[in-house]
Amino acid sequence: MVADTYTIVILGDISGDSAIDAADQFYLNLHLNGHTEIDGAYLAACDVSGDGAVNKNDYNILKRWALGDFS
Repeated sequence: MVADTYTIVILGDISGDSAIDAADQFYLNLHLNGHTEIDGAYLAACDVSGDGAVNKNDYNILKRWALGDFS
């Protein structure tokens, strides 16, 4: 019996593999350049700045995170 189902969004984990790395950066780049469409929880994970928009600012933050710079 399933009582409830939840979706957990990890900001920056666009690939859904529980890691924030170059793969996530790659997918966000594809999305921003119109080569693929991301939706649902994966799109929510793209908004790493938390401003309600997915844009180059999120890409720049994700790039730093993928390199280990969490400042």
